[in-house]
Amino acid sequence: MTGFSPTSPVVSVLMAVHDGEPTVRRALESLQAQTFTNFEVVAVDAGSTDGTARILDTMSERDMRISVTHVEDKSVFSALDLALSRARGEYVLMMRQSACAEPALLAELLDAAQKSDLELVMGGFTVNVVVGSRELSLVAESEDRVFLTQHDFRTAAWSLFDRGLMAPLCAKLFDRQAALAAGVGFASQACTGADAGAGQMGSIHGFTLGFLRDVERVGMVSATRYHVALSVGDLGFPTPGPQTYQRLETEYAATLALLRHWGMEGDAASMEMLQRRYVEILAACIDGVAGRGPIAPKAEDLESVSRMISTEHAKLAASVAQPRDSFTRAMAPSIRNGNARKAYSQAKLWGLLRHGLPAGTSPDAYV
Repeated sequence: MTGFSPTSPVVSVLMAVHDGEPTVRRALESLQAQTFTNFEVVAVDAGSTDGTARILDTMSERDMRISVTHVEDKSVFSALDLALSRARGEYVLMMRQSACAEPALLAELLDAAQKSDLELVMGGFTVNVVVGSRELSLVAESEDRVFLTQHDFRTAAWSLFDRGLMAPLCAKLFDRQAALAAGVGFASQACTGADAGAGQMGSIHGFTLGFLRDVERVGMVSATRYHVALSVGDLGFPTPGPQTYQRLETEYAATLALLRHWGMEGDAASMEMLQRRYVEILAACIDGVAGRGPIAPKAEDLESVSRMISTEHAKLAASVAQPRDSFTRAMAPSIRNGNARKAYSQAKLWGLLRHGLPAGTSPDAYV
């Protein structure tokens, strides 16, 4: 614990935990193994009903860097806001209860931030999803890079969104004062009303998207030292479906608003990225409905698919986007024409021929 300052930690690691008994100990132990030691962990137990509270309290008693607050019936978003309000570090990093950090994570992110006086540093991360007896890995790859101007960052941002690297909180070091100055939070800017606990695929991308609006100094590190493990049981449903669709709609609007704020609405690369990612995730959501349903669709399944493909921006995306995978390319005409029955049947057929995650799935669909 050499170098730790109980009164002035450099980094505050924020954790909102809900029923995290299977994974939270490993997450905390990975933080305790960091080569950089002057950090604090601000953990908020959001109404857990399993053994989470006992694990947190025990680890806190043994390590003065870990502080724990227990709250009843608190959403994970509100819990993160509470953790942020109690943070004392110059920088903050969010740690998921099912994540694991390699020992050099904090040291590398902090080194990049301090060398170039950055407000935000991003690293790569992996999402390992257990589907049945198989584990499938999704990777958001980063690179060593510093954007010298705000314009340079905004011009390149489309490619970072495209990799699934930009929006998630994973492996990001935020300047705490910059976050406070921007007025960003979690509960007020959550991209969905659902909690993002271990059993739900909620979204907390709103904090990142809010922070990005006027950020000026951004850097990246190429190392991939942040890993998230999820299982079908943890997610609560086997593939992206109606819940993910609600998040998709909100985040599409939020990302479009961000690009407009940046003056990038006329940028061809940015808009192509937005439309392509939208239709790829939309196709995955349809796949999620068909994958759980019978060969002959039920009325409620058709209604769900029809609702997904009936919007004007869904038809626009299916018309102009250039999907990277054959599944989405095959689905595009049905989406464009608003043919829910055909879209369901196509997704069902592809699902029977394919095992694992749907095509076009990005790592940020899960985190």
